[in-house]
Order: sequence, then structure tokens, then C-alpha cells
Amino acid sequence: MSGFQSQRHPNTSTDSSFKHNFLGKLREICVAHVEFSLQDSTRHKSIHFTVQDVTNYVHLQDTAWNLYLKGGVHFRQLAFNTKRGAFLSNKPTELDMRMTFIPPKKLLLIEPSQVHVSQDLFAVKGKFDFAGQGRIKLDIRTDTIAALRALSIIPPPLAQKIAQFNIVPVVKAHVRLDAPLKGGHTPRVDIDFQTKTFKYQSPVGPMSEIIALASFTNQLDTTLPT
Repeated sequence: MSGFQSQRHPNTSTDSSFKHNFLGKLREICVAHVEFSLQDSTRHKSIHFTVQDVTNYVHLQDTAWNLYLKGGVHFRQLAFNTKRGAFLSNKPTELDMRMTFIPPKKLLLIEPSQVHVSQDLFAVKGKFDFAGQGRIKLDIRTDTIAALRALSIIPPPLAQKIAQFNIVPVVKAHVRLDAPLKGGHTPRVDIDFQTKTFKYQSPVGPMSEIIALASFTNQLDTTLPT
């Protein structure tokens, strides 16, 4: 929203009148074929995506903006630490997201929303806290996804650790991501999942009608770095 802010010393009365008389009347913002890229080699971050055709329905309520984004975004990569790989590498997504932006707190809240990644549907909620060092927290759930497609969304090193068990049925999963916005720290990732029934070729022979529960974290000891 900073693109609408005056560079002069703020006048509370004028600023309030401007927001409600001009910005307060905005209802839709349409964005098509806009590319966004952030490359930070010193902090090992790389974010690159293209907004293909997204409509943002907006509503100003006091000091908060209620936002509803709907449309397609193609992610090239979302890397908080390029040394550890990227999320959503070369993935088309379809957004159906409700958010609240609170400028005084520098806070963007993601209300319970839906995101299609290829043919899979994910429930998403979380927040981007831009104050201070900044932090992003996301909670992502899916009820039905083939494990191989799920592994293609997360960074390759993490996917390889999970895939080494050679158990790749259909699963429902819950992913929690906690990452700093500044610095080259690896985000914390916690994954819980449960499989549907599958067959498994074990060392002692074939097994069938198996259901597996599993969890993964990259910070088992919270006194150590991720």
C-alpha cells in the first residue's frame, strides 16, 4: 500500500480523508502478466513468480484492508535458503485467498483459504509479520494428494529424506512452516501425514492393507539451529 502514501510529512486529517475518499472507494485491482523476482545472494533468498491473471477485491475498514485474491500465479521458486532448495519449483497455482493487511502493525494475515497447486487442493492459513526482522508462518493441509506430487512441492533435500523409505501412496498431510524473512536461516518445517492403504515390499516379504502414520521435523532439538 506504500505506493499510495505521500512523501510529505503526514497530516492526520488529510491522510484519513484521502484513505476513505479515494482508497476507501477501491473495490477491485486486476493484475495480469506481472513478474516478481527477489534475489538476495548474501542472505541466500530467491523468490520468483509471475502473476498471470489475478483480481484483488479490496475493502478498507478502519486501519485494516480486507483482501480477496482470486486467479492464477505461476511460481518459479520460493527459496528462503537457496542452499537448502526451494518450495513450489516451477508450479502453477490457482489462488482463492482471503487476507487482512494491517499497515500500523506491518502484519498480513492469511485467513483460511484455498490454493490449487497443479491438480491438488490445499487449505492455507498463516501470517507475514514484516515488523523488525520479519517472520512468515504458514499452516498448510491437504486431505488427498499422491505422495510423489507432494514431494515435488517441497525442497529436494527434504523430499529425498522422506522418499528414501520408498513409501509413496496417497496421503493426507499437515505442513507447518516457520521462517525468518531476513537472514539466511533455514526455515523450520514440520510435516505430519497419514497414508491410505497401500502395499509394501518388505525385507521379509510383501505386505498389504498397510496404513502408515509419520512425522518429520528439521529441528528435533530446539536448542540447535534448523
